[in-house]
Amino acid sequence: SRRPATLAPEYWLPNLDEAATEKVLATNFSHIPSEQRRAIANISGGFIQIAADICNHYKEFLGNGIGEAIATIEQYYDSRIKEKKNRQFIEAISLVTRIGFAGEVSNELDVLCEFLQLNRAELQTSADRLHDSPGFVGKGGRYYYVTPDVVAHIAFSCAWKRWAANNPDAFLDKFPPVLLQSFLDRVADAASEEVKGHVASFFRAWAAKVSLQDLTSLAIVDRLIALNEMYPAIYLPLLREVIERASIEELKLIVGGGAGNGRWATRRGLVW
Repeated sequence: SRRPATLAPEYWLPNLDEAATEKVLATNFSHIPSEQRRAIANISGGFIQIAADICNHYKEFLGNGIGEAIATIEQYYDSRIKEKKNRQFIEAISLVTRIGFAGEVSNELDVLCEFLQLNRAELQTSADRLHDSPGFVGKGGRYYYVTPDVVAHIAFSCAWKRWAANNPDAFLDKFPPVLLQSFLDRVADAASEEVKGHVASFFRAWAAKVSLQDLTSLAIVDRLIALNEMYPAIYLPLLREVIERASIEELKLIVGGGAGNGRWATRRGLVW
């Protein structure tokens, strides 16, 4: 789960090995035959939350045998999240490591829903339901996130196929700057090597094309700042080159006053 904001000690549970998982299942689900518990322990990959959930529902979707009916986590995910809208919503959340839905970060969910053309109220209702069962959506304070990690990875793969795979450049070009860091963290953690390579190449190529005139655009500067904060060794030299090529007169076009909607113009962000 997500680390709480306080400094209080916390307990955490690592992935268990197969033997330990089998022992936990034997203690809590003794009514399930041992060969089926063994298959569940193998499928779960050490995620005890998944192993327990399979045990709680195995009669509903495993048919004649766990090992035959569900051999992978992907098949388990497909069996457990059948409703189309629930899949769409959990996959939307999986695009980022976490998404703010309350308090001062509630706008993050608004931005994500607007970007993906989803209904925020429906997504939040679904997320709360998925939090209760099967527990694939976690709630940490003001944030939603997909849990456990193995499900987040599967959901991200599905999300990429759903929204990005047909035209990844268009998807990345419009991706909201406020969510960019969380998205890139998810890509680094969960994406295939092919997707990682495409994302890295896209943003490097995009940043290399930024001109001095672009530095008057809040949307462009927001993205450029996010990239600089994440990967300064790559993006700071690109930004520095644009600024050093400019004349004083050109630099004066990048102003620092208010830009409306409670935002400062781009100069303040660039100097910061």
